[in-house]
Amino acid sequence: ALVPALAAREQWVVFSAQCGPVLASACARASSKIRPRCARALGALLEAVPESALEGDAAGVGGVGVVDAYVAAELSAPLRDGDEDALREGLGRLVELAEERPRLFRDRRNVATDALRLWTDGPCRALAVELVVALAEGAPATWRKAEIEGRPFAAAAADACLELLLRDDDGADPSEWEVAGAAPPDEPQDCGRELGQESLDRLCRALGPASFLPRALEVVSILLRDAAQDPVPRWRRARAGCDALAQLAEHVGDLTNCPTKSRAAVPLLCSTGKASMKQRRRDFVGALLPFATRYPAGVVRAAAWDALGQACADLGPRIQDECASSLLPALCASAERDAAPRARAAACRASLCFLDCCTFSTLEPYLGDAVRALASAMADGVSNHVREHAVAAAAALAVSCSTCSDAAKRAAVCRELYGVVAGPLRPLAAGAHYASNKGDLRAAAALRARALLCLAITGSEAGRDVFGDDARALLDIVTRDYFDEARRRPEDDAERAGALKSVVRVATCLGADFAPFLDRVVAPLLQAARGDRILVERSADDSEDDDGDDLQPGEFVVRTEALEEQAQACQLVCALAEATMGGYAPYAEASLAALAPLCGSAITSDVRCVAAAALPALTGCVRVADRERGGRGQAALGPLLFALDALLEAIAEEAEQEPLEAVVQALGACVEAACRIEQGDERVTRADQCAPLLEGSRLPPEALCRALHACLAATLQRRAVRAAEATLDADYDDEQCRADAQAGDADGSLLFHVGEAVGSVLRTHGVRALSGLHAEWLPRLTHMADPRCVENDRRFATFVLCDVVERARRAETAARGDAALQLLRERRPLRAESCSFRSRASPSPFQQAFDRARRRPPRSRTVAR
Repeated sequence: ALVPALAAREQWVVFSAQCGPVLASACARASSKIRPRCARALGALLEAVPESALEGDAAGVGGVGVVDAYVAAELSAPLRDGDEDALREGLGRLVELAEERPRLFRDRRNVATDALRLWTDGPCRALAVELVVALAEGAPATWRKAEIEGRPFAAAAADACLELLLRDDDGADPSEWEVAGAAPPDEPQDCGRELGQESLDRLCRALGPASFLPRALEVVSILLRDAAQDPVPRWRRARAGCDALAQLAEHVGDLTNCPTKSRAAVPLLCSTGKASMKQRRRDFVGALLPFATRYPAGVVRAAAWDALGQACADLGPRIQDECASSLLPALCASAERDAAPRARAAACRASLCFLDCCTFSTLEPYLGDAVRALASAMADGVSNHVREHAVAAAAALAVSCSTCSDAAKRAAVCRELYGVVAGPLRPLAAGAHYASNKGDLRAAAALRARALLCLAITGSEAGRDVFGDDARALLDIVTRDYFDEARRRPEDDAERAGALKSVVRVATCLGADFAPFLDRVVAPLLQAARGDRILVERSADDSEDDDGDDLQPGEFVVRTEALEEQAQACQLVCALAEATMGGYAPYAEASLAALAPLCGSAITSDVRCVAAAALPALTGCVRVADRERGGRGQAALGPLLFALDALLEAIAEEAEQEPLEAVVQALGACVEAACRIEQGDERVTRADQCAPLLEGSRLPPEALCRALHACLAATLQRRAVRAAEATLDADYDDEQCRADAQAGDADGSLLFHVGEAVGSVLRTHGVRALSGLHAEWLPRLTHMADPRCVENDRRFATFVLCDVVERARRAETAARGDAALQLLRERRPLRAESCSFRSRASPSPFQQAFDRARRRPPRSRTVAR
């Protein structure tokens, strides 16, 4: 009880150092009844200790013996006493502490040893798995070097993961898989197969492929070889190997970023020779394809196709280009003729993954076989489970055909494909199959949503002249059956996101002709975008037990399908605004009110990204409508200010990289979309192309420049923290260095968008915006242009300085031009290219700087070069 009150005070360090040993001694002496109280107090103390106190001998908590005592009280003692309740609670607290203070466990190998022993079985297995994964994710460099009972931790963890995959507690019955037409039932989250798949992916991601894959792929190769020699009794070994490869495919692709020596230590699965990345991809397919096509157990064939589909998604498009001759014929044959419905559905899923990253040139030799196989899988009499995935694969096939470079051939192929699939899709889209599927209405609803989307995709690729009538009929179905409260079926409720995707495609195809449908579509879209259905009161269906005894009044749950629907609604609003432009202006105010707050408050980062991306189109459509009425675009000021308020708030509060980048990008795009005079997609290059709407408003250009500078400063601060950790962390290694390099690349991307946003403000408001740069930006840019700075910083300074020089007054041009010339004279290609591009866009402001340069002979030669 004292910890929260004392942790913020200066006396805290002294108190924790004195109190820690006392509590540790109490944990060692206490009985089994009192020990949990002592352990909870000590855990609260450890969790409140700052990171700076955990270096060296953990003096901030009284020494390493205090940590050992806590681990003994929470893990070792309950294990010794056989107290499952105490062990479950102790593991839960250790997981929380490992996530909050991973450095506490730097030298605690016994924690991982004891936790790995619990992976085999028992009620605490899931918590033991989570503890080991949390340790690896919290301090990956430490655990890459660690050894467990004489073996590397990574090897011991890989063996434990694959042992979990071999457990027989998921209830799979091979004979049932040969005849069952419905989707397989969901497996318990704490069964060995689920835990093994998740832990395999997370541990490999945390420890790095170079450390984890050598042992993991070695064991997988043994499992597959044993299962191939004696198929019937060893089907679990085959399925475990396929499940493991499905999780490891992405990490095999990540070997590209590893040093050559580290890659050489990772074995191939079924081939020999030089292990190039091309050979690894072929080896992956060669190891799985016999199990997908010839293995006698349907449960294994389905697992192998799922692994191949995941490999196509993670290693594409190269695996498609290199392995199409062996993969595509096998996919078509299984999708058309496999006797086990679930294995046939898995082949259709794999076809979807293959086609998602497949170009038309790769697909063309096998196009006829693919169309015939998918049409056969969509026919009447085939189980809904197979038809659902075949319909999705047909949509991906249409998208792949649209990549054909020959316009005439593309049109002919897409129209022919639409003629083949439209026949079976129309009754599915209308819901005609519900009557024959009364026993499984959820599956029928999923099939209908896929059919609507496939019809929209194939139709839009075929063209408006072919798809026009079906497009209007599809819109009638969606608005009537999915957004009309009086007619909507309960089973369709979970599939509204799929229906929204189909509307996106129709709107893109019809363009301005979609305007008559806006009244029927916008209201339910905005309702979905606001997320009114995301947080709902918990019902008996959401309770953990079948009898609902744990249901408490006033409890709420998050509906994940409503989150997907919210993201789709935001994307559709953006698509509608871009397609109809001025026609969408009457709905812009309501759309901004629904979407702008989501930029900083949405639960998921995906929704925050798509909500921010929609704001430029919404502000632009108001400007277009005002210009069409003869105005000068002043009507866009109100929507622009509303959007900027939300974006500036999101920039100040956003902690994740991708949403922050999307928000910064949207800020610059909003300014250009609202201020530009001419309509079109070309880039604004001159201030006379724009109306400076923000001049004299409550949000002047200077305010935007200050917010962007704060974002820049925070980005540089994150980089400085990483550099400090690289210097001070004793466990810093090559894997962590590569991770930091990837984080640096992400920061470089963010810097680019910050520079573009500043350029948008300058390009739209000219010299009026320069006053916002003097106090903070120009000193920072001058420093970043220094030769001692890193290359990304100097490129960023080039972009912004050249924008400044273009807009600057004569008196200011010389000094800023000198800085740009200093960057040019070093002859770095990328930086010189950006600098010269900016100068060509508006060369006259550089004239004064060039005149000064000519009077200095050494520099005149640099300028000439």
